[in-house]
Amino acid sequence: MILLILSGEAIFVLPFVLIRVFRTVYLDVFNLNHTELGICYSIYGVVALVAYLFGGSFADRIQPRYLIAFSLVITAFGGFYLSSIPSFIGLQILYGFWGFSTVFFFWSAMIKATRLWGGKSDQGKAFGFLEAGRGLVAASFGLIGVFIISSLLGELDLNQTQIKVNALRTIILVTSLLVALIGAVVFFFLKFENSNEFTSHNPVKKDYLLVLKETKVWLMMLIVLAGYIGYKITDIIPQFSRDILGFSDLASAKIGTSFLYLRMLVALIFGFLAQRINAIKLISISFVFVCIASIVFSTYDVQLELLIYFFGPLIFLGLGIYAVRTLYFSLFELTGTPLTITGAMIGVISVVGFTPEIFMGPIIGYYLDQYPGIEGYHYLFSFLAIVSLIGTISTVVLYKLNINSVDLPIKNKN
Repeated sequence: MILLILSGEAIFVLPFVLIRVFRTVYLDVFNLNHTELGICYSIYGVVALVAYLFGGSFADRIQPRYLIAFSLVITAFGGFYLSSIPSFIGLQILYGFWGFSTVFFFWSAMIKATRLWGGKSDQGKAFGFLEAGRGLVAASFGLIGVFIISSLLGELDLNQTQIKVNALRTIILVTSLLVALIGAVVFFFLKFENSNEFTSHNPVKKDYLLVLKETKVWLMMLIVLAGYIGYKITDIIPQFSRDILGFSDLASAKIGTSFLYLRMLVALIFGFLAQRINAIKLISISFVFVCIASIVFSTYDVQLELLIYFFGPLIFLGLGIYAVRTLYFSLFELTGTPLTITGAMIGVISVVGFTPEIFMGPIIGYYLDQYPGIEGYHYLFSFLAIVSLIGTISTVVLYKLNINSVDLPIKNKN
């Protein structure tokens, strides 16, 4: 499980976590605006969309350690290229490559391996540990980056361009080396007993048709979609703290890192709660938290100048988003999905659920660039409030389907 945790977040540190923590520095060093960064995310998302669908079948046919290790190593090579500070065109090509390297061989293999570890009775705990550990790993990478910047710059506010470039390049190189190292460790030590028993022998097409017949699968798509939109919007928290509240670049990065530690804490708490309380109920409550926090931020009044007015809703937002993210894949057992076609199910759900990789970057970029100041953030959080309401409705419907039918398993004669 430790290896799954390490690999589960290390794979996404280079394309996502570094930007989430050091967004303001990243934009300055690569000379990007919000819209251009959104384009890079969209390219990643388009490639990933195809990779989610077709990569799922690999997880049902090849042992996880081979797929995960290979993904980590080739993703790290992308990081070495990133350290050269490529042009905007080079960034677009890199994000397209990362859309393949972080998803096609990796994503379904990681989720299936976690389900194998959790067994039938400990799914909530397994995915809670996974998400908590991923939060810790992400926060640790962020902390390493903050330490590097602080060591190079002291308490300066990153005003000198070349110093920013050198600091970010150092962070990227260190991160890339660590990601490659984790890939090597996974290759040699991530093993499951009798893993061949959970390998599909169906034609690939049949696996996908079995999954698509279930209503619950479509509801899970909506739940993952709503939850992931919320997760993508957390990318703007450091930017919000600098642009609206006047924090420095370094202080904003620290806020972003602290938010990642909240992710770890929430995942642990809700992972254990899911052992005692129906996970669907917990997800529904979590979406309500997100909705409340989003409404507060969508009406945020800068003139109040009360930090509790920022940090209070921020905690609610993180609590809700990270709880949903922790639990949505623990719902697999409700559909009775055979382990042999787990990869196919993950692929199908991810095709819809992770489409925010395509459209959230441009949406965020458009509103922040076209509506400078607090107005752009008001629009984004209003959008999140609507999305979280849709997520709440989807979980309620799924809960009713679940209690009204004791067993709606996906049939698999094999």
